[in-house]
Amino acid sequence: MSDVGSLFLEVFTSNFIYILTLIALLIMVIVVARMITRVKTAGAKVRLAEMTLDRDRLDLMSKRILFNDLKNAAIIITDEEREKIESVRQDNSILSRRSIALMNEIEERMKRLELSTDMAKMFKIMGEIKKKETKLYGKT
Repeated sequence: MSDVGSLFLEVFTSNFIYILTLIALLIMVIVVARMITRVKTAGAKVRLAEMTLDRDRLDLMSKRILFNDLKNAAIIITDEEREKIESVRQDNSILSRRSIALMNEIEERMKRLELSTDMAKMFKIMGEIKKKETKLYGKT
């Protein structure tokens, strides 16, 4: 058994430089592969950013065109049509104000309900504490 161990040790020491070289080459191959992967990924990210920027530019251009079309359409409408649009806008603003007021009232009522519930729980806990104190210490 010791012959096998000494033989292994002898082969290992005689080939130590080759083993180290192989390990170093393996590490270099891994590092190069990672670098290549990162470069390709970075290129894809840059391309994606460029495409996103182009899409945003197209969206902005389409919004400008739509805005100009709407502006031109507003010039053409009659006074009666403008009055109808203004009436709808006023109705929308009234509904918005009422909706906001209702949301605020609901929020305040929920806050009051939560506080009332918390207070009721605290009164209950205080009663239990007083009972236990009376039981332990007598009158308090």
